[in-house]
Amino acid sequence: MSVLRKMAGVVASVATVFLLNSQAALADNGPSSDTEWGGFYVGAHAGYGWGNRDGCVDVLDLNNACDGIIPPIPFDYDQKGWLAGGQFGYNHQIDQFVFGAEVEASFGDIDGTVGPLNSRGEYSWLGTAKLRAGWAFMDNLMAYATGGLAVAEFEYEGALGCSFDQTRVGWLVGGGAEYKVTERASVRMEYNYRNFGEESARCNVLAIIPTYTEADADMHVITFGFNYLLGRQ
Repeated sequence: MSVLRKMAGVVASVATVFLLNSQAALADNGPSSDTEWGGFYVGAHAGYGWGNRDGCVDVLDLNNACDGIIPPIPFDYDQKGWLAGGQFGYNHQIDQFVFGAEVEASFGDIDGTVGPLNSRGEYSWLGTAKLRAGWAFMDNLMAYATGGLAVAEFEYEGALGCSFDQTRVGWLVGGGAEYKVTERASVRMEYNYRNFGEESARCNVLAIIPTYTEADADMHVITFGFNYLLGRQ
């Protein structure tokens, strides 16, 4: 959690710089009542993720399935940790309706251990490509729903040499709220649920014994961040 606090501090520091610059620009140009959301934006975020993986390990596997001669070993474990990164996107506004698209990338350390030998599974980076649909109200506030593609790099360091890494692909759905603190700068909070479906991989125990693993994996993510509007629609 100390790393998460440091990353959140970086986000807060960068946000402060943007806010001070924006406020200086407003002081030079006079106050503005413009609260439009349309246009290109960039931003940063930090947050926390937690999820679950459950499946099986089939040692001496011959057919890529958990039904071998040796009974498969079931597992079920939780993962949790921090993430931080950046995002960019575009909003188009019609009256109070706001819709757009966003790409997000995060470094992370969302991991957990399983079994008496402390096998470890970790998500080291995450990414999304999503659509957003929102409603602007109360002057500077927008609430929105979001959904789209989720990807993540999963690294597994198993006992007895069974290790692998894979890029997982799934889907996400969620929502959030964004609040304008200046004409161009806004802060936001977002939650989403990410599902990576059924995943499978092969590895070798003791370097020679073929082994098959499969798992169902999902994740919950909550982030806090800011956006800065670069140009109007």
